[in-house]
Amino acid sequence: MTTDTKEQLMKEIVDDALGNMADWRKPTSEASIGPEFPELVQSYCDDIEALKHEIREMLAKHSPTKLINTFQKNNYHGKKLLRDPEGTSFLLVNKIQLLKDREPAWFMAGWHVKQLELDTSHWRAFSRCTLVELTLLSIGLDPRKVAYDSLFERYGHLPAQDKMLQFVEDQFEAIANGLGVDPDDQSAGVDLMDFFLWVKKVKFKIDARFRTLLRETFGNGPDSTANVT
Repeated sequence: MTTDTKEQLMKEIVDDALGNMADWRKPTSEASIGPEFPELVQSYCDDIEALKHEIREMLAKHSPTKLINTFQKNNYHGKKLLRDPEGTSFLLVNKIQLLKDREPAWFMAGWHVKQLELDTSHWRAFSRCTLVELTLLSIGLDPRKVAYDSLFERYGHLPAQDKMLQFVEDQFEAIANGLGVDPDDQSAGVDLMDFFLWVKKVKFKIDARFRTLLRETFGNGPDSTANVT
């Protein structure tokens, strides 16, 4: 068996052991309003690579035949060794699970994740939207691509992540209070011109793309760029 074949065999074993984490990539994002923790996401990427290196070093000591028989075939309790918390490689299995458990959500690099950013050509046609939609638009996310309630299922996972979720809740409440909308009625309609006038009046910080959309739709008028990001 050639070196290339053994390398491919080890890659297959590592990928199988890590599952979805094997191809985990930090999202492509740009600066946005609210807190950002890109260093946390980069740290997670680094930890994955370090664990891959540790597993590969362990696998490299074995012959291709042993790799197949020991790590690719199901053994104790019908599990592969690097998926078996009761197997002889339980320390690595536990490291893999602990790393999976602290996976940061997609928004940890910043709210402006390119594949989820608002589609201005779509939302330009709207004169009203719900409070939830308005909150997401105000931080640069497209409400059609992000489930608002599912965001908060990530509470209690990472302290930095909680800060970002608290920011979204504060944004929601500030908009509701500023426009006199019942925050318990998430489906209540909000007039976008009224929102834009309020944003300019109180210099409320919103996503720069959304602000530009509102300005182009409802006219410039007296404005302040002090809080444009």
